[in-house]
Amino acid sequence: MGHRQVPVMLVEQVRQDRPRGLTIFDHRYVLGTGRACEVREFRVTFRTLPVPEFLARLRTAGSSSMPCTAATAASRSRRTRNTWIVLATKTR
Repeated sequence: MGHRQVPVMLVEQVRQDRPRGLTIFDHRYVLGTGRACEVREFRVTFRTLPVPEFLARLRTAGSSSMPCTAATAASRSRRTRNTWIVLATKTR
């Protein structure tokens, strides 16, 4: 027997609490449709750090890292790029 496919919808809101240095993601998953739908909600909170501080913390924890940046049309210079992917490996 095959599995019945159930539609899944994700609604995500992201906000920053700058004074506390937090980025907060509110997730709401809606599984199914109509009266039979099931809603699951949860929140994920991350400490917001400047990239240089984040890389320093990785080094302190014994990891080596290689930052890779992704630019958007609005942020061509390396310092203002708003998307960073950091590859880290444990060295100790």
